[in-house]
Amino acid sequence: YHEDMLGHTTTAEITEYLKQFSTSEQVIKCGSQGVYGFENNKEVFHLPFTPAPVQVDSTAAGDSFAGGYLAGRLSNKSIKN
Repeated sequence: YHEDMLGHTTTAEITEYLKQFSTSEQVIKCGSQGVYGFENNKEVFHLPFTPAPVQVDSTAAGDSFAGGYLAGRLSNKSIKN
């Protein structure tokens, strides 16, 4: 979304854009670069992308990731867990 719609190509551009919404936490999926997590505009984790030998998205992986992340946060897990 950010690259296609807003021209953002780095996590720094995205986090700078999100400051206007006063978000304290961001999780940014960056395709082959992996996933980055930020709290108060500071990077707290990076999970590198590890491709599967065969790519099959039978579970709508993006939605599954978002659901799992939100479930963890609502269960008082930290952003790193």
